[in-house]
Amino acid sequence: MDDSSAGQRPPHGAPARRSPPPLCGAPGLPFLTRYNLSFATTSQHATWTVLFFILATLVRTPPNEFPLQAVCICYAAGVAAELAWRRHCRSMRHGGCYAALRQLALPLFICGDVLVGRAGVVRIGITLVDATRPGLLRAAHFILFLVLASRWLTNAPVWLLCHPLIVMLPAQLLIVYNHWRVNIETCASDLMATPEAAAAVHSLSGALDFLQFGGLVLPRVGPPLTPAHECRTVLAWQQLFLSLAVPALLAAVAEARLWRRHQEERRQSGLPPEGGLQSRLYKALDACLLQAEWPDCGLMGWLHLGFVVWLLASVLHLLAVLVSQ
Repeated sequence: MDDSSAGQRPPHGAPARRSPPPLCGAPGLPFLTRYNLSFATTSQHATWTVLFFILATLVRTPPNEFPLQAVCICYAAGVAAELAWRRHCRSMRHGGCYAALRQLALPLFICGDVLVGRAGVVRIGITLVDATRPGLLRAAHFILFLVLASRWLTNAPVWLLCHPLIVMLPAQLLIVYNHWRVNIETCASDLMATPEAAAAVHSLSGALDFLQFGGLVLPRVGPPLTPAHECRTVLAWQQLFLSLAVPALLAAVAEARLWRRHQEERRQSGLPPEGGLQSRLYKALDACLLQAEWPDCGLMGWLHLGFVVWLLASVLHLLAVLVSQ
């Protein structure tokens, strides 16, 4: 479906297809401004969540870890300044300069995340884990630690800042690479060297094996994975799949649909379609994502979406094994 056919009524008896979500702002505004206005509330909540994580990290940081404290204070001050800028422009026409230029604040979140990692937030977090809990509580504690050590949960609010994919994807590649670099240090820690931790990691690693070939676990070629290799693989898979691939896929689908709506509204208003590099990008996304209509195509659409997600999980598991060597 191209721009000229968007919004047409389906033939009688055909299933109704949900139209792309609405955009805020007039059709004459640039797509970037309308996109920023549409996600203003979501991005504001995400910014407050990032600030909460920073302050929680600052409170839990031991007094002798001055570098991490200093980074958290500076990062929190930068996020507070971004919130103040947002509030100042809220009452202005079309969101003021914030709606047009808020992508300039994205490097703040990139640098803050990278510096928090370099200051040893995972290393310090390891010292705060209580490994003395008995039985299943101890295993659950190790699994929860592996989830937190991958840092995909703290990266989710950065995705929810809802910057366009063309600027967010390079930023996320840098963030996830910075998280991946710490995996060796995490898996070499004394905490992960305990038998209970090795058993928990082995269980998770075995569960990831079922992603291959529809659950058919084939015999491994070469020597078996060491506990440290399994630990790095589990962390890397979370970072590649949960912290990068799934959010990028959802963002691409959402933006392709919004771009199509933007072009259709411009056509209906008698305006020429918006062009440039972003036009070619979103047309390519629309073609690759089958016009971003997966959820609207009934059972087959959901099955196709499930197949894509499984294929991503499977391929990224193989990649996680390779990068964890």
